[in-house]
Amino acid sequence: MPVILTRYLYALDECFYSLLFGLINKTHFDEIIFWTGEIYYSGFEDKLWEHIWKMYYDFYAIKYPKFEKKINNMAKDWQNNPTIENILYILNLLYYSTINYDVFMMRMSDIESPNVVYMGRKPSWLKKLQLDKYEAKLIRSIHENKKVNILFYLNYCIKASNIYRCYEIIKLYYNTIHNYNLKEKDIDSIHYTNKKHILLALLCHLNLPEKEIQNKTIFKKFNSALTQKQINFNNKEIFPVYKTLIHKRLYGISPLIGLFRLDRHDANTDYKDILRLYWDYFISETPIWKKRLDTYGGKVMKVTKSIQFDLDDNYEIFYERYNYEPDEQSQEVQDKSIGNIDKESGKRWLNSIIQDGNYNWVDIAKWKTGY
Repeated sequence: MPVILTRYLYALDECFYSLLFGLINKTHFDEIIFWTGEIYYSGFEDKLWEHIWKMYYDFYAIKYPKFEKKINNMAKDWQNNPTIENILYILNLLYYSTINYDVFMMRMSDIESPNVVYMGRKPSWLKKLQLDKYEAKLIRSIHENKKVNILFYLNYCIKASNIYRCYEIIKLYYNTIHNYNLKEKDIDSIHYTNKKHILLALLCHLNLPEKEIQNKTIFKKFNSALTQKQINFNNKEIFPVYKTLIHKRLYGISPLIGLFRLDRHDANTDYKDILRLYWDYFISETPIWKKRLDTYGGKVMKVTKSIQFDLDDNYEIFYERYNYEPDEQSQEVQDKSIGNIDKESGKRWLNSIIQDGNYNWVDIAKWKTGY
């Protein structure tokens, strides 16, 4: 997708990735608040909720299943009373929780074929489940904990039937073969669009030793003063305007984001020129900036990558109020968003996780490039 610049002219995708790495590496909660505010106050609240769900299921869901209901209820509350506090509360909860990479490793692995072939007769325990050929392969892969096979046959079964059928046969297996008593659960009731991700997290949760699961309902208290601090930070205007980025850019993007394919890599325009020369064009898809442009009659000119105003006075007013002059900022301030990204830093981080967590089945050459 094209580069989208946020309220203080960071690339939107890089804000999401910086929030991700800040959360799982526990840099400092102030940084979590900063990236959250950058996304939220730019007008991407819905995308932020999706990102929070994604991070929850990737790193926390299998150890903290009770958090799911809490997050879902707070997402509902937010729809009725939108406030950044609900979001910061959840991120605070996750920040002080223990990371598990199992789901993340499975979801990000691009599996094209199974690595174990099942030949001969079905085991007797599998026959009594009365599944079709590929459903049986999925359940057998789960039974034997063959990660690559699980991913391949889960994808196959979802495409061949649907996510709900897969959910049913997984419950059938655990209830029948392992004597579990899995409750009926409407996965559509979860305010997260990626139902496959929910199912994958469930599989990893059911495979996790009981002693590693936090079944008690423990929710860390959140300091509401942090919300007011962020609101005040957001509302405070800087004068003169050209000094805005000096005071508002508190953090630089994470050096680990090169693990993923970035929008800057696909841009037809030199990435540094996007900030320095064409920032007013690349803000046009950001809700807070779109509202400002609409207020002053600004229209996007795609050919010239510029903004045209209906009146000269509106042109003058808009740039007088909002021209942060990014090209005139110090190198330090500019590099907080357009510093060079060392792709190898992200790969080294991933390799360290693979080695420390014994994820020897993961093929880094087939790692998905987008989160």
